[in-house]
Amino acid sequence: MKISTRWIAEWSDFKLDVNSTCKSLTDLGIEVENCSKVSVNISDFFIGQIFSKETIFIRGKKFFLYYVLIKNNEKLKIYSTYKCLLGQKFIVSRSKIFFSENVYKYLKKYHSSISEIFFCSPFSLGISNVKNIPIKLDSSFDFNMNLCKKFVVYDSIIKLNIPYNRIEELNVTGILREIYVYKNIKFSKFKKKFIKSSKNKKHTKIFLEKSIKNYCYLGRKFTGLDISIKTPSWICERLKIFNINSNNILFDIINYVYLELGESFHVLDSNCINKKIFIKVSKNSKISDSSNNYFFLKKNNIIICNKKEILVFGNNFNSKYSNVNVKTKNIFLGSLFLENNVFNNYTKNSVCSREINYFHYSSNYDMQFFALKYITKIILRICGGTAHSIINIENFEKHNKNIIFLKKKNIKRIMGLSFVDNNVEQILHVLGYKFFKQKIGWKVLVPVWKKNIIIEEDIISDIVRVYGLDKIPATAPYEKCNITYKNFHNNNFIKDIKNLLVSIGYYEVLNYSFIDNTFDKMFTKNINNIKILNPISKNMSTMRSSLLPGLLKNFIFNNNRQHDNIKIFELGLCYFKNFKSYLGISEKMFLSCLLVGNTNFNWDEKTRKVDFYDIKGDLEYITENLRLHNNIRFVNKKIMGLEKNVSAYIFLEKKLIGKIGKLDLQILKKNNFNRNVDIFLFEICLEDFCKLDIYNIKKISGYPSIVRDVSIIVNNFIKYDDLLKFCKQIFFKYLVDIYIFDFYNGPNLSYGKKSISIRLTFQSINKTLKENYIDKIFVNNIKLLKKKFGAIVKNR
Repeated sequence: MKISTRWIAEWSDFKLDVNSTCKSLTDLGIEVENCSKVSVNISDFFIGQIFSKETIFIRGKKFFLYYVLIKNNEKLKIYSTYKCLLGQKFIVSRSKIFFSENVYKYLKKYHSSISEIFFCSPFSLGISNVKNIPIKLDSSFDFNMNLCKKFVVYDSIIKLNIPYNRIEELNVTGILREIYVYKNIKFSKFKKKFIKSSKNKKHTKIFLEKSIKNYCYLGRKFTGLDISIKTPSWICERLKIFNINSNNILFDIINYVYLELGESFHVLDSNCINKKIFIKVSKNSKISDSSNNYFFLKKNNIIICNKKEILVFGNNFNSKYSNVNVKTKNIFLGSLFLENNVFNNYTKNSVCSREINYFHYSSNYDMQFFALKYITKIILRICGGTAHSIINIENFEKHNKNIIFLKKKNIKRIMGLSFVDNNVEQILHVLGYKFFKQKIGWKVLVPVWKKNIIIEEDIISDIVRVYGLDKIPATAPYEKCNITYKNFHNNNFIKDIKNLLVSIGYYEVLNYSFIDNTFDKMFTKNINNIKILNPISKNMSTMRSSLLPGLLKNFIFNNNRQHDNIKIFELGLCYFKNFKSYLGISEKMFLSCLLVGNTNFNWDEKTRKVDFYDIKGDLEYITENLRLHNNIRFVNKKIMGLEKNVSAYIFLEKKLIGKIGKLDLQILKKNNFNRNVDIFLFEICLEDFCKLDIYNIKKISGYPSIVRDVSIIVNNFIKYDDLLKFCKQIFFKYLVDIYIFDFYNGPNLSYGKKSISIRLTFQSINKTLKENYIDKIFVNNIKLLKKKFGAIVKNR
């Protein structure tokens, strides 16, 4: 962000020095990258000589009417209270719009608004911040002299690096507020003024959807405007500082006021609203803006519309239906304020654009009315026309003010210093907080414009930067910490999993929680992904929702260094959007493994390539040791990032907890890895593991067991999991173990058939089972198996 010191000085009550301004901003945590001195190109001012004067009265006030001669022998009138002599020469300007609003306010002291030309002062030309009397010239000055070379006005442009969480400082008022804080003066330029809703039936009517609560909408209609005129040079010059090109006079003024006050407005052609404006919560829709750029507007965004079309989304992004052009004469100017909690609820699925975040809605309810009055004056002064009375609609039934309790002990704990109560209260007062003293601290009411203050530590951080970081002694913090993995710490759950994986040859890796968004898209649909608003780099722009991208990077790095056999795993947190939780984010513990290369199980077994069943066996080894093997099942599915026929979802009982399979080769090609390598991996969420009774110890039976085998022929499409699940249901009595021990699919079988052999083990905890009893149960239940799956039972 760049800003002009002359612009800041116009709003200041005291003289500003460039060096002290830069120092104060740096001390308050706003980095000043550089400060450059530039000359301001001032035109439209001349040498004028008084050749006649009269004394007149306007509305009972005494004025001098001066007739002034300028170049080309043109004669113009000045009505002024300043006493001048005949023959004196002054610097004069034709147009009052050459000056900014606040500069012209000072010139009113000497001029009537009906003057044809105006005296220029050192203040108006930017030569001095104090002197504001007309500039006299001696008789040697000629009418055709180039005054631009004689009076060069200098300004200083400061380039600032403002933290992203302090958006309220991205304007002149925000920067000036920080300067006031440094000088230990409370900034109270704009006082809140309440107004009543207009009762004029001819006014535009505003209709708000009932679901929208805690809002304030201000607006007014303008008629008879001339929008075809050129934007004044002083507005264009200041917009250029912020790299904003001049467009339309109305939008230039809106941008100018936003850069000054931080308040955004929307402007509509009054013909498109037909005296009725509807403010609603949007549904999924495709709209185009005034430049015919298309946007997909998602649910839960506030829109402004008429009966048929969307007119505005955000607070000043016009659709093609409400665009204002040079022929427009009548407009409606409005501003919508939403409380912070309401704003978050409605904008969470808005258009994905950083600019819209800046201009969504009014940020400061206390300044909203002042900003509307201020922008009205500028529009009327430049474009002429008439402004109708202000429409005000507000509803704060549940005025949820941001109240935070600030404890004295926490200030001491974090800062390492003991503060006198008066010092803390003075800093809070200067920063604009309202507070109520309590026994152990303060009940602090956060200003509406401080969007970044959410918790107690944020207020303490604000106190620290005002107090001064250089004044805090460098001491090591002391705090008793009890850090656990939620309830994963119980039964050494995490430690057990790591030991199991290490015992079968895996190596643990650790990766950053920030990953590249394109990497994340390879394994997830990006629905609940969390993007970093101000990332360090593109490679760290998204909070990970999967551990697989990190493992894939580890593989590519090691394989490029001639490591062909890789067995790695990672245990870590992944992050997801969850608007029901605190701050709208939830974190879950995940386990991921990657297997690639060759393997051999015994010294006399030949080396072979790893396959899907190796990685599946490693997962089953973990679940079996955790006593979860009976709760886990696999369902074959096409999964994003994995090959179609070699992938499956992992279920813990009925809940989906992960995925397993072979990596899709297309993902390797996207990462510039062109070798054909079979990579197998799995990922599971451990959140639900600890909810089960993992170590459920049962008494061992001392009675003998009975084993029965059954071989059946079924259709190929029948899943093994369905067979075993049904067998468990029908052989529930005394069944202690069941598994498939043989499989055949080849010659001597009908097309589309397969042979499966299942072994069942029966045992009682209380008695010895009889062979004929088990045989009777076995025969009856085999009939149910044949009926359910159309199975053919082989002869034993």
